[in-house]
Amino acid sequence: MKRFISLTGIYVALLPGVAMAQAAPASSSRIQEVICDLVELVQTDMGQAVGTAAILALGIQALVGRVSWGAATVIIAGIGVMLGAGEIVLTMTGIDGCGAVIPNANTP
Repeated sequence: MKRFISLTGIYVALLPGVAMAQAAPASSSRIQEVICDLVELVQTDMGQAVGTAAILALGIQALVGRVSWGAATVIIAGIGVMLGAGEIVLTMTGIDGCGAVIPNANTP
């Protein structure tokens, strides 16, 4: 038991040194780039392929009579939000998801 307490004391004493040795956090611009890349991946061909596979799975389940219509509604709504998120943000704010200001076509 004394050995455990002494090892724990040494470990706690070394923690501040380990914490100070950590690298600086990534800049927000790098984080933004990663998020924008992820959004672009989801809203392009990859997202369409996943959405198509989900609709196919729902169709097969409906053909065999095993579909849960509540789950089907949630999946279809999720696909709509996933593929239309950029348009939703653009409509609400006038800024696309990655920060570029896009002029409104309806304003003179």
